[in-house]
Amino acid sequence: MIHGLHKLTGLPPDEVRVAIERTPRLQRYNKMADLLIDSRLDGLMPPEHRSEVRAKLAGPLRYELGALTRYEAPNGDPKKLDGLGREFSARAIRNVGRELEWIESDYRRAVDPESAHLQKFLQSPGGTVAGAGARGAAAAAGGAAAAAPVTSLSRRLDRFRPADGPSRS
Repeated sequence: MIHGLHKLTGLPPDEVRVAIERTPRLQRYNKMADLLIDSRLDGLMPPEHRSEVRAKLAGPLRYELGALTRYEAPNGDPKKLDGLGREFSARAIRNVGRELEWIESDYRRAVDPESAHLQKFLQSPGGTVAGAGARGAAAAAGGAAAAAPVTSLSRRLDRFRPADGPSRS
């Protein structure tokens, strides 16, 4: 598990191990998710999305690693249980890695310079970006075509927002 998180976060294995060991057992899945968020999504993800993204990333870890509690060392052989642990850990890392890649790519698309400029334009008062002048007015004229990517982007990001939380459009 430590090695897989090391590869996903880019943090030294000892730093990953110490961070997890210093965390109370009930919070370790969240800590693992926080390590992933801090190393891969820092600066991409708005802070208000953290708890939702943490839950998304902790889910595969909790599902796979939590399933190990149902097993005992087969025939009293701890090596067999160790093998199961490696198998479940590898699956957990694979699944959380996929989820992380998907979330990261969604946020990277969200901060694409063209999309960011367009989103900034659409969110500005009066429909013009400060200092954009004629460029802003020209962009507003093509509004329907330009708004489509931002609207679909907003819908994709809505899945990260709490249902009762504020909405950015």
